[in-house]
Amino acid sequence: MKVAYTIGALARGGAENLLLDVFRNIQESSIDAVLIHRHGGPMQDEFDKSGVKRIQLTHRKGHLLQYLWAYRKIIRAEKVDIIHAQHLLDSIYGRLAVGKKYPIVLTFHGSEGCMCSRCTAMLYRIAMLCANKICFVSDTQRKMYIARYGSLVEKKSVVVYNGIDFGKFETACVKDNDQKPKERIGDAKLCMVGNFNSVRNHMVVCQALAKLKDMPICFYFIGGKIENEADKYDACVAFCKENGLNVEFMGQRKDVPELLREMDGFVYASRTDTFGIAVIEAMAAGLPVVVNDWSVMQEVCDGAPAVWMYESRDVNDCADRMKDLINDIQTYNQKLQIRCERQALWVRERFSIQNHIKQLEKVYVWNIR
Repeated sequence: MKVAYTIGALARGGAENLLLDVFRNIQESSIDAVLIHRHGGPMQDEFDKSGVKRIQLTHRKGHLLQYLWAYRKIIRAEKVDIIHAQHLLDSIYGRLAVGKKYPIVLTFHGSEGCMCSRCTAMLYRIAMLCANKICFVSDTQRKMYIARYGSLVEKKSVVVYNGIDFGKFETACVKDNDQKPKERIGDAKLCMVGNFNSVRNHMVVCQALAKLKDMPICFYFIGGKIENEADKYDACVAFCKENGLNVEFMGQRKDVPELLREMDGFVYASRTDTFGIAVIEAMAAGLPVVVNDWSVMQEVCDGAPAVWMYESRDVNDCADRMKDLINDIQTYNQKLQIRCERQALWVRERFSIQNHIKQLEKVYVWNIR
């Protein structure tokens, strides 16, 4: 079946990384893909290397009819069977361009639609009405949208967990039974991955680190400063400098899998996350994890053997769980290593990109019928 994946820009973000991983692993599935996007971005070269045809169709202000006509011609020329929109506007544009002939699947990657104004909520309702099926990346996210939009979501919705290309991480499990645990020397290396935005709560981690100044920690924030939310990054940098914390701000990086392999543990804090890819990737890399008890984190971490959970936004509880983790790391209890190995296997089986693609195939087949 031919699927047209539509997205706004090829910026570096969770939805874009997921789509790229799908394209890199789609060859063994029944899906023949084409990418249609409105704007370029820093990930354009990576999408080109994926082997999936890329078509940029820019929507110029005041030229909507011209854009929709060009969109329609592409869908017909590419012999598309189904459109998979990654943004609410792509669902609306798709329906306006092709009418009822083509089924549209819409994926919501975030929770913005649950916290928006009434005016914006109307746009979300229109996008949902345009879609034949609505995919959510977790049951927590699905319930949030049902609470806001009711039966409009409930009748059309399905949960398709995000998938991760674990080939990027290489197995963190011990393959040789005789291999000894590596010796921990110096400060424990902990990190958090994610851009500084309203989804994450980096300041809670910074404040927790301030309460653990006497512990041997070197902390790394891997994530960039977002232009329209620069205050969140600046506040964390200023706080860490004022408190003399052993923290490094590394910015956006393409080598996250390699960086994770150098770490001893992972810490995460969120406000409104809908899946938590960074947490899953850390577990897949064989790291013990400290994470807040936001409902989606409880959902995706349920059954994970090397996770410490703290009460969301509670700095003292976060510091206590980090202290527990560091004590285990420093003594390097072999039981921790075994738990991390089991956790890496568990998360790879549950959230692989291959499982994600299989779930997408089921959604597409259902809609084509």
